[in-house]
Amino acid sequence: MHPAKNDSKKAGGFALLALLLALLFWVFFDFSKHNPIFADINPFGSDPFDAVGSFCVLLAPLAAILALLGCFRPHPQGFTRTHLQLVLNRVGVSLMSVTVSLLVDVIALLRSPSTWSGSFAGWLLVGLLLILLPIVLLAGWRLAALLSSSGMVRVGQPFWSVILIILISGLALALFPAPWLNSKPGALFAVLFGMAFLFNSLHIIAHTWLKPLPEGQFEDILDDLLAVYQWKKALFSFAAGFFAWLEKLPGVPALASVFRWFNPRKHAARLLTLLGLVIGAALLVVEMLAEGLPALHILEIVTIIYTGFMTAGVLLGYRILNSFLGLIRRDPPSS
Repeated sequence: MHPAKNDSKKAGGFALLALLLALLFWVFFDFSKHNPIFADINPFGSDPFDAVGSFCVLLAPLAAILALLGCFRPHPQGFTRTHLQLVLNRVGVSLMSVTVSLLVDVIALLRSPSTWSGSFAGWLLVGLLLILLPIVLLAGWRLAALLSSSGMVRVGQPFWSVILIILISGLALALFPAPWLNSKPGALFAVLFGMAFLFNSLHIIAHTWLKPLPEGQFEDILDDLLAVYQWKKALFSFAAGFFAWLEKLPGVPALASVFRWFNPRKHAARLLTLLGLVIGAALLVVEMLAEGLPALHILEIVTIIYTGFMTAGVLLGYRILNSFLGLIRRDPPSS
C-alpha cells in the first residue's frame, strides 16, 4: 500500500526540519560547553547532564540523516507505507532525543540557580535554551499530528503514566550527588547514569508514541545504501570498471573472512562494537586537539569514558531503537 504523495512530501520536510534542529542543538551544546563566558556558570556542562547531551549530539543528527536517506533515496518498488512509517519514526527519535536533552538542561538550571542567575552569560544561556525548546516541542507536536492522521501512532501505556515515569527519572537526575564526581568511580557512574537516563527515556516515549517495525519486514540502512549505490552506478555508467572492481572485493580471499566475520545481518554486535570503539577514539582525539592532552591519571578515565561508554551507548541504542530506526535487519538463522 502506497501513502498519499502529500504525506511523503511532508515526511521529507520533517526529515529536513529534524536535521536542522539537531544541528542547532549541536551548535547550542558546543557553544555552551566550550565558550569561555559559560565555563563557570553552565550547570549542564558536567555529568550526568553533559553525558545526556553528548550522546544526543550524535544520535539526533544520525536519526535525521537516516530519515532523509530513507525518504529521498530511490525506491524501485515505490515509496510504501512501511517506508513512510520508517522515515517518520526516525524523525521522531531525532526530535525526542533533542527534547529529552533540552529538558535535562532545564533540570540542571533549576537544580543550581546560584551558578548562573547572577550573570548576563547565565541569562543568555537560559534565553537560548528557551528559544530552542519551544521550537523542538512544536515540531514534535506537528509530527504527532501527522502520525495520528496517517494512522501510525502506537496505542501503548497511558500518556500520564509515561510522564510520571520520566518525572521520577528526572528527579533522580536532579538529586544526583555532585560530590561523587570527585572520585573516579563516581565520575564513571555519572556518565553511565546520564547515558541510561537518555536511552531509558527514549525507550519509554518511543514505545508509547511510535509503532515499531516488525523484525525482518523493513528495509534497513544497508538497503538504503545499496539503493543509493545502484543509483550512482547507473548515473556514472562511464565508471563501470570501477564499480565492477568494488563488487569483486568481498570475494577476495584476504577480505572474504573479514566481511563474513563483520556481516551486520548475522553478527551486528561485532560491527557495532568496532564502530563504537572507532567513534569513541575519534572523539577522544578531537577533544584532546581542542583541549590539550590531559594529565596521565586523567587520561585513563577519559579514555574509558570515550571508548568504553561510547561502545556501550552504540550497543544499547541499537538494542532499544533498532525496531524504530530500521538500523540493521537480522537474517533468519540458517537451517
